[in-house]
Amino acid sequence: MDSLIVNSQTPGESDIRFQVSVNAGDTWLWFDGDSWDEAVTGSDANTDIQISNAIDELPVDNSVFVWKAILMSDGLDAPLLEDVTLTYQSSEAAPEQPVSTGGGGGGGGSNKPDYPISKKPTASDDNEVETDEAEDEATIDDSEETSIETISALGGGPGYAPRGQAYSPVTGEVEEITPVMAGDYIRSPSFSTVYYVTDDYSRRPFWNSQTFMTLEDSFDNVKWVTDATLTVLPLYKPMMPKSETVLVKIQSDPKVYWTEQSDKDPLEFTLRWITKEQIAKEVFGENWADYVLDIEPTLFSNLKFGEDIKQPKELSGKTYDLVKIRNNNN
Repeated sequence: MDSLIVNSQTPGESDIRFQVSVNAGDTWLWFDGDSWDEAVTGSDANTDIQISNAIDELPVDNSVFVWKAILMSDGLDAPLLEDVTLTYQSSEAAPEQPVSTGGGGGGGGSNKPDYPISKKPTASDDNEVETDEAEDEATIDDSEETSIETISALGGGPGYAPRGQAYSPVTGEVEEITPVMAGDYIRSPSFSTVYYVTDDYSRRPFWNSQTFMTLEDSFDNVKWVTDATLTVLPLYKPMMPKSETVLVKIQSDPKVYWTEQSDKDPLEFTLRWITKEQIAKEVFGENWADYVLDIEPTLFSNLKFGEDIKQPKELSGKTYDLVKIRNNNN
């Protein structure tokens, strides 16, 4: 085993730690600074760099190596685990393409898993640590003639609907994976977050009900799925409000922006700063502030910005279906 490489985002005080197992998950290990020891709690975990630095000391000869991601929210921000890559040495020749495991990513053809049981990491909207066990199995055979293979646990590329069974992140029991389709809104019994299922079968969380209500009039279309279903749908970036239905800002900045619809993606928009309050009043009425939605600063930095709006005529001539935010803070 050579390394554990992680691509992630940890805004604010959120964090991602890992535990590993060399016996298919029967015992979970962490490196305590001197040696690998059995993990007793979720606090007994390491960063990916710490694991990579100590991975040579793991007894992985002819073993089934699996890893577990522990995603921790600080109450305001949630981490995002985008992909995890294991590099190791094997006596078999490397495949033409990386071998992908998991429901929401990976390449096509024979590299797609048949999914009887699989595990995936997920982020929590809770303040405490929420653990989803993510397994990436590989048989290790150390030999003199070796080649390097890469396993991407949450790779990119076109997705496909997961099926079969997976482990519940709450009970650890095997559950059926609920069938889902791209475009579904889903939530599970143990978690309050509502997710949007993307075309590649990732899940995008809604940060609050106001954002959801820019897309739907009620929660009637939200589909209930098993907790295990969430673990096979890779977590993707949070959902933004529907374009041209709200004005947006962040609490630390008085600037208010118009959400101009993207030509390429109906779920994306470009932010245009409304430079004068009089413009907002003339276009959206005296109660224009009722349509302002506050966005988390960590999300704001990832949005695209367009030209500033300096004249009312830049917004006039269209009918906007605005959603009232103020006095409706559910």
